[in-house]
Amino acid sequence: MLKIWHNKYCDVVHSWTHYTFHHLRDFHRTSEDYKQEERWITDTFDVEKITGVDLIVAPFGPKNLLAHTMLTFSFSDTKKITLSVEAQLDEGSEYNFWKATFLWYYNLYIWGSEEDHVGLRKLRGESVWRYPLHLEKENVKKLFVDLAMHTNTVHREHERYAFLRNNCTSSLWNTARKYFPLPRWHWTLFLVPRLPKFLQKKWALKLTEREKIAG
Repeated sequence: MLKIWHNKYCDVVHSWTHYTFHHLRDFHRTSEDYKQEERWITDTFDVEKITGVDLIVAPFGPKNLLAHTMLTFSFSDTKKITLSVEAQLDEGSEYNFWKATFLWYYNLYIWGSEEDHVGLRKLRGESVWRYPLHLEKENVKKLFVDLAMHTNTVHREHERYAFLRNNCTSSLWNTARKYFPLPRWHWTLFLVPRLPKFLQKKWALKLTEREKIAG
């Protein structure tokens, strides 16, 4: 499995409604040799221009019982930005279930282009699905701001990654439930490929609108 080692942390600075992200990841990769062009960029997003948010789900593992989740925020000026919460690994190391379970990893909030995040999963041979979420725009703004500003806290205070309670999905879930009617816990946090069906009931998510964007 292709692993990405991070030697840069994303940090966010805001002024009024504008949020500037430093060290956004926008790598270019080729499938022939897995080489990648390391590219870190800076970009500014106006929260007042948010038009929506999509849930990105990338199933993997035996029979695709597990999945990685991300969020893509869209803006009226055609900009997009994607957040992926991941465990920070040492250079050259592989993800270890036991280390993840017993809090041996730290969280990384990796903001970047959707092309980067989806392209990495595509190289791994994973399918990636997009689910548009039909949510109240004001709460989507609050969610974006909360996640953006929490990025600095996560990296400054070295927030622990925990497979069972603070992973790629539950981290986003715990923030989202401040603004949306989500329970404290739900079984789909472990069987994430089933998460869209749960959200279909909560938020009138139209599964017919899902889009396969890789695999």
